[in-house]
Amino acid sequence: MQAHFARNKAPDEARVLAQLGLCCIAVQDYGQARDVLRQAVLVDPQNVPALNNLGIALHAMQQPNDALYYFQRALAANPAYGPAQENLRTLFGIDSFASHFDSESNAIKTEIEGVETGKAEDHNDQDIAITDKLEAAFDESPEDETTATTLIKHYLKILNLEAARDILHIALAHSPKSVALLTQAGKVAHMLGQYKGAQSKFELALSHDPDHVPALLGLGKVLRDRDLHEEAIEPIEKAVRLQETPHTLIQLAFSLVNACRYEEALTTCARVEELKNEYAPFLASSRAVCHLYQGNFDDALRHIEEAQRSEPLNPSFTMFRGMLNLMHENYIEGWEGYRFRALGEAKHVRLLPYPLWQGEPLYGKTILVLAEQGLGDQVMFASCLPDLLALNPAQVILEAHQRVEKTLARSFPQVKVFPSGQHDFNWLPAELSPDYYVPLGDLPRHFRLEKSSFPNHQGYLTASLDRVTYWKQRLAGLNDKPKIGISWRGGLQQTRRTIRSMQLNQMGTLLANPRVQFVNLQYGPVQEELTDFSASQGIEIVNWPEAILDLDEFAALISSLDLVITVCNTTVHYSGALGRNCWVMAPFIPEWRYGLHSDRMRWYPSVSMYRQQTAGDWEHVLRKIAASLELQFPMGTE
Repeated sequence: MQAHFARNKAPDEARVLAQLGLCCIAVQDYGQARDVLRQAVLVDPQNVPALNNLGIALHAMQQPNDALYYFQRALAANPAYGPAQENLRTLFGIDSFASHFDSESNAIKTEIEGVETGKAEDHNDQDIAITDKLEAAFDESPEDETTATTLIKHYLKILNLEAARDILHIALAHSPKSVALLTQAGKVAHMLGQYKGAQSKFELALSHDPDHVPALLGLGKVLRDRDLHEEAIEPIEKAVRLQETPHTLIQLAFSLVNACRYEEALTTCARVEELKNEYAPFLASSRAVCHLYQGNFDDALRHIEEAQRSEPLNPSFTMFRGMLNLMHENYIEGWEGYRFRALGEAKHVRLLPYPLWQGEPLYGKTILVLAEQGLGDQVMFASCLPDLLALNPAQVILEAHQRVEKTLARSFPQVKVFPSGQHDFNWLPAELSPDYYVPLGDLPRHFRLEKSSFPNHQGYLTASLDRVTYWKQRLAGLNDKPKIGISWRGGLQQTRRTIRSMQLNQMGTLLANPRVQFVNLQYGPVQEELTDFSASQGIEIVNWPEAILDLDEFAALISSLDLVITVCNTTVHYSGALGRNCWVMAPFIPEWRYGLHSDRMRWYPSVSMYRQQTAGDWEHVLRKIAASLELQFPMGTE
């Protein structure tokens, strides 16, 4: 795994990138392999091993047609390259490289992705000849939009994005209002990862032609990649109204799933299948997600099994099954699938040139634990650190996000904690040479294999005693009422915020209880919302933003409260890890961490669950919370 570090010294060298991509494939981190190998191919479009390995990574990520294209690209550059020939034979049953270019699967790719795939004769020499011919035509007529567009599409086909961008710069100088060129500019910027620039190009194209379907789809896709899933639906819906095809409908289905509009997504999937039944494999995983979060678990499993039959090497399907098992508290099967969580998300798992810990004895050894995922996950998985310490390692080194590092370092003085932003290894001392490393989220696979293995703890985080004293005094200065922290929004768009959150005014009846004092624990700019709520409802919610931004202060404030009432978010994890009484308002089908049936959260004995009985029914939850609040703080406590 030294290639991971070599990249820091030669970030733009195709050879290094190709080697790093191969390392990622070796540990089944296909998401990172895809990203790295795409960079390698951009730097050197004729790097045959990179092209072949990119095909392997894409095939493992449910993108068989893209994989097929890159295997073919590898053989176009070197027809005698054995690994690509073997991949075509093993994965696609193709003995002849040239024969498959006109297959139905490439036709599907052309329609779904809107990408012009290559022909068998498009080997390296002819690519050069075509490029020369198109460039000469453009040099003669740079003002000709059709010539420019043809050259740009050719550059995109051979992944020469820099050249495509340069041609666009010249062509747009001649035709600044060309919708076709602006759309291509958006596409190039999107492929280069310049999402905001891509969005502005698509929007400019649509300002000249609001009904241009490629620009509408391009805008929807880039909004989706920016995790603006609700916003992505409008332009794609318009594209469908203008041009209802399997391609536009599939894009709509993807966006509806990401926006948690599951019934509409299923209806859209059915319409795609009506138009072209062979597109079913592209829809199986989307249908599985829809059924999962509607509580139709048998249907979800059936569709994910269908997806796995189509793509047996796709790690995201294994992860899905693991998540389904974790929801049902089948921990052995669940953790086995969960270890594939990062293979489609390069940001979640990083590589180090040390052995990955697989449960070996740790006596006298040094183990490095890597941070991953969100802040709440890091707090939750930190509950396994006492189990790790019980194996008597010589040293446990923990990487933690800089926002949670201070609290974790105080709570686990036996552990050496390094703060980081989870993006690099600049925090890692050069002299450090651990015997093993392990991602934090892999620890439960060793220590939480059944319900009885979750400890009945009274809290494992420790807030600053001085700051707890400070906040208790400040709370006491308000009044003599019990102090209850509240939070009503959870997650981001990509983590089902729509399903996990409610509006503050939905809690009006609950918050009108005159016998308690509510204190804001909601992260983000909420002062205006609190002010409007106070003006309309006559209810004051105390807000100390400084205690929300700094999570160590947050821990101290929570430790000073009598109760916390919250939706599913980081507040739950801090409250439970501190051993504080917390009532969680959970959606009908919450994330796997919360289980499906128990009235207590398995990870935190002090956390009680109040669950929706049907999707979106917060009223039922709020009534139960109000009744519990009445019992906890009856009339005489004011």
